[in-house]
Amino acid sequence: GIDCTSEQIMIFSGCKEPLMLAAKLLLNTNDLAAVEDPCYEDVLSYLHIAGARTTDIQVDDQGLLTEELFDKAPDCRFLYLSPLQDPSGVILS
Repeated sequence: GIDCTSEQIMIFSGCKEPLMLAAKLLLNTNDLAAVEDPCYEDVLSYLHIAGARTTDIQVDDQGLLTEELFDKAPDCRFLYLSPLQDPSGVILS
């Protein structure tokens, strides 16, 4: 079994609810969030609802371009990426 005496555990049935919760907990109004380009449209909506500004970071066949992340968003407080980049299908190395 799981010992829940020292930690709180939350189980979600998908990714939308935890993303919204994380954005609300971790971001303040006008904080910068970086997302993969292309990005799932709902992700942008959730980040904007949380009050964040967003910037797109390109991906290649290995995933997110970290050089572009550091150039475009050095003060980024939140980075959204996925192991299987949607919708391009790129799998992160």
